[in-house]
Amino acid sequence: MGSSLPDQNQTRAYGAEPSTRASKSHLFIIDSGWMPLPTRAAADPELADCLADKKNPVASMCVRFACETMRYMVSRACRGPCCVAADIPPLLRRCAAVARVALRWGRAMHDAKLHLAYTMDNEGYLTLKVANVPLRSVWEVSMRVELVVDDGRAAPWPRAGAVRVARVVSDVPVHEHELRRALAHTPRDWGHAPRTIWRMFRYLKHKTRDDELLLA
Repeated sequence: MGSSLPDQNQTRAYGAEPSTRASKSHLFIIDSGWMPLPTRAAADPELADCLADKKNPVASMCVRFACETMRYMVSRACRGPCCVAADIPPLLRRCAAVARVALRWGRAMHDAKLHLAYTMDNEGYLTLKVANVPLRSVWEVSMRVELVVDDGRAAPWPRAGAVRVARVVSDVPVHEHELRRALAHTPRDWGHAPRTIWRMFRYLKHKTRDDELLLA
């Protein structure tokens, strides 16, 4: 038995819907000249090897999320099928900012992995076991980390969604409303996933049989 926390918002996973763009090549405009920009490019072998590294899914996911976020920002910055030279400098600054925040996200996720020993696959499915000695209980927390977009004007960010708690050894249930209250007010930004992991760990680690005061 276990409890799950369904997503109650309209946020959708980035890339979840098929693109409706035409397959024609885009034009990259610089001053009075132009050059065709193909819609597809060959994958970088080194990047492909990194993304397929099953030994370090946190690192591969960090790189993938950063690349997908930058790709999304480039597509949004271009005016229709074209980009003008004036768009390039601010776009490069935004991409550099994404690279920095993705690096911090990767470090935070790696730090949580070292301390909490969670497991995660290349699809973003994460599991974590939490023991509570006073209650003689062990729970397994599962969630999925995925890149989502709130609306067309915002940049994508990694969300820890589909949070579930299953009892491994316990006679104390964890209800859905408890999960909602434990994760309430978690910022919807690049810190969402590591904060969710730590909040679930701390809540279950210090859970009592009557923990209303703990969640108040």
